[in-house]
Amino acid sequence: MGVRMILIFPEIQLRDGMPVQCIEGVANTEGLYEYFRQNPDMLCRLWRRENAKTLHILDYNSVYEQRQDINLDLIKFLASTVDIPFEVFAYFNTPEECKYLLDNEIYRVIIDELAVTDPQSIKELIKEYTPSRIAFNIYLKNGKICLGNKPYDISVLDYVNIVKSIGGNRIIFGDDEWERNDRELDAKALEELGKNGNIRITVANGVKEAKHLWMLNELNKFGIDSVILGEPLYKNHFPCQQIWRSIEAELETGGNGLKC
Repeated sequence: MGVRMILIFPEIQLRDGMPVQCIEGVANTEGLYEYFRQNPDMLCRLWRRENAKTLHILDYNSVYEQRQDINLDLIKFLASTVDIPFEVFAYFNTPEECKYLLDNEIYRVIIDELAVTDPQSIKELIKEYTPSRIAFNIYLKNGKICLGNKPYDISVLDYVNIVKSIGGNRIIFGDDEWERNDRELDAKALEELGKNGNIRITVANGVKEAKHLWMLNELNKFGIDSVILGEPLYKNHFPCQQIWRSIEAELETGGNGLKC
């Protein structure tokens, strides 16, 4: 039996209707990737063409500013432009906000605080839409869980147990320490979480180069099956991306234009 490779979900952060990050291409292709940034539907198609199986949308205005209505129509439109699932992380105040997206092209929503503040409603949401369509975000800052950008005095395993008690089966896990240049992805901590939590895990950050993907691939047997890639993907930290950028550069500088 072949080794099952970890799934990679490119991240698109939307702020005021525009992607926050821009792909870094080879010399003389800056205009091409700025065009993609200004046309997020084309960016979605680009990631799809580069073999993305799922796209992760972070609603920046919602998560960091708690402004829910800025990007909703755009997110719905983007999901209709490609033939792969979308998952959306936003700050959801109510289950109804989750339902709105689930009923409008979005395959999965990712919530955090509602699992603690309104577990019964989320339990009913999971029953209605199935566990695969509702995931739960866990992000550590200074060793503490943050839900809705606020620290909570609750352990990771306690939160995981809450998620499982209401019918959830997937968490999105990240740690702010892994963002620092001198800190490595903590494979041992992920292994322990997988063993003790007994839940499916998508890694939210910490993968900066190819060796980290191989590291996570070894943890698949512990339920770690996918990773969200943002900045490292946009900065082409992975060898296979050089092929794509070279092809795109040739099409662009050759005057034929790039069709997605």
